[in-house]
Amino acid sequence: MKCSGRACSAGLPCGRVWVERLTLNEIKDIVMGELMRGNGTTQVTSISIDSRKIKSGELFWALPGERYDGHDFTREALSKGASGAVISKRDLVRNITPDAHLSQAFILVPDTLYALQTLAQTYRKRFSIPLIAVTGSNGKTTTKEIIAQVLSTKFKVLKNEGNLNNLIGLPLSLLILSSQHQVAVLEMGMNRPGEIARLCEIAQPNIGIITNISTAHLEFLGSIENIQEAKAELVKSLKADDLLILNADDERVNSLSQRFPGKVLLYGLSPQAHIWADQIELRGKEGSRFTLHAPDGGEIGINLNIMGLYNIYNALAGGAIGYVVKIPIADIKKGLEGFRGIKMRLQPHILQDNILLIDDSYNANPQSLQYAIDSLISCCPHQGRSFLVMGDMLELGKDSEGLHRMVGGKIAQASIDFLVTLGPSASIAAEEAIQAGMDKGRVFICKDQGEIIQLLLEQLQTGDRMLVKGSRAMAMDKIVTRLMELRGDK
Repeated sequence: MKCSGRACSAGLPCGRVWVERLTLNEIKDIVMGELMRGNGTTQVTSISIDSRKIKSGELFWALPGERYDGHDFTREALSKGASGAVISKRDLVRNITPDAHLSQAFILVPDTLYALQTLAQTYRKRFSIPLIAVTGSNGKTTTKEIIAQVLSTKFKVLKNEGNLNNLIGLPLSLLILSSQHQVAVLEMGMNRPGEIARLCEIAQPNIGIITNISTAHLEFLGSIENIQEAKAELVKSLKADDLLILNADDERVNSLSQRFPGKVLLYGLSPQAHIWADQIELRGKEGSRFTLHAPDGGEIGINLNIMGLYNIYNALAGGAIGYVVKIPIADIKKGLEGFRGIKMRLQPHILQDNILLIDDSYNANPQSLQYAIDSLISCCPHQGRSFLVMGDMLELGKDSEGLHRMVGGKIAQASIDFLVTLGPSASIAAEEAIQAGMDKGRVFICKDQGEIIQLLLEQLQTGDRMLVKGSRAMAMDKIVTRLMELRGDK
């Protein structure tokens, strides 16, 4: 993934990371660059990729992007007091007036993004701590956050904030490592072959977790088999004395255990797994209850405060990590029950007139949509009516129409009262739902978010419940935000 250049497209709140002291000469040597100007003994404690928010003394890293090129903002960064810049354009040094920035350094490299990754890879080797890599088609971020919550009951934990899981965000996250950290957990995302392999080269994990494998990013990977191979890059990166943790109930994930010569730990909903759950009670917006069973025979009741059956799987992954690092089962329980969910990921809100709004607007693919629909249906099934507000599922490539039609058929069978869609692909799902028997008068194909908001304001009644979901580019969160503004969030 490329950086936008101008701002911190990696998602860091301020576009900067703090590193334990490195000199310009050390950075230059690590990235095999050329110190074109400046004092090589100058120490660097923070790096920024956002020229707008750079602070005095920080080293500006000029990343090229699809919309902007960070090199175009190097002068701005230096004028705000940056100690120097890492660049890949030699002419830039001559074009910036020497008199004004004589003391500020320039490190020239062939490729600034590759240099950032190389720095992070070398920097990570300074810290001999366990590093847990989490990947999968769905649930990566939630699983990573749950694991961090469990680990934090006993350890100082580094995690990538939000979903800084790409070839920019992960290196920036690694550069936050300090001598205080005892363990790291990093989410790894991908939409093309080779990305997870590269992320593993940089992060050097010794524990790997794969949550599930489904039809996400088909546009770039072509088939579910290719998606499986892309996730398997994590398995290939691990050494024989490392640990692989897999979802036992996902057939494609489970089969990857045969490719790994080291220890495998399975989690799932049957006693065949090492870490497993039973006595499951789904409690709608209140979350769930279940009994967690550990490999040593220990068991404990868990009250999970997040919705959905699939979040029990995510919690089991957190429990597996807790068991591996010898956290007592009572503290595992404390960590799991202390987790309160993530914004825009199956997040419930109660609006006026006791209307339940489930915000799952962060992203969507066919499997995650099915999970979310199941959660919608399980919430107060004997109270009010159900609304599915669906935006396009993107990055599905040539299979997009077929998958949207498949989803439309399932929606018709799911006892959902109203379907509201946004986008050309979601409208295909709506047409298929009608053909599969859904009342045409309960299906609404809308042209924009404003039309959807007006429709919902007219249609919603006391006790109704609705799910809002779609791919990130569809900006379905705007619908949630506006409804909460107009109807209030209790």
